[in-house]
Amino acid sequence: MTNTPAIVGTIVVYMGICLVLGYVAYRRTTNLSDFILGGRSLGSWVTAFSAQASDMSGWLLMGLPGLAYLAGFDAVWLAVEPLDLRIGMESALARVVGVFGAAQPHHAYLFTNRRVNRIKVLVHDGIGLWLCARRLHQGRFRWVDTGVGSQMAITLEQLQALVIGLPWQRVGEHATIRVL
Repeated sequence: MTNTPAIVGTIVVYMGICLVLGYVAYRRTTNLSDFILGGRSLGSWVTAFSAQASDMSGWLLMGLPGLAYLAGFDAVWLAVEPLDLRIGMESALARVVGVFGAAQPHHAYLFTNRRVNRIKVLVHDGIGLWLCARRLHQGRFRWVDTGVGSQMAITLEQLQALVIGLPWQRVGEHATIRVL
């Protein structure tokens, strides 16, 4: 790619706008609360729920794929039937044992709710269990139809696509184009 004057000019203008906006925001900020909340106020309950939701969602989006490579998942499984996701670790483990027969080491088990806007993942890393959650503010995860049975295996690539809301069914072998 060549560095044309139009590209360089666009980048310089963009950086200039960013610096001006940053300076204006800096001048309007008087303390840490202004900086964090932008002059607004939030109650303690809203703050606590927001922090917890952001923490769980961020970990699932960024940490779960890293955990998958670190722990070396042998398999990732979807439980097709929806689940009440207000459950905790013990109830999720009981559901895994009920649907899959056992919680195998280095396996991950995914569940969704009826609206398919939340997922929980129970991970057995060989030492202990992890329970992760992700909730979408808008839209739904792409899930499998209930007519395919009670469980389904997916690949790590499909897991990464599913967690960020992409059509994971098209990732991997299903994306292969074969000319006859």
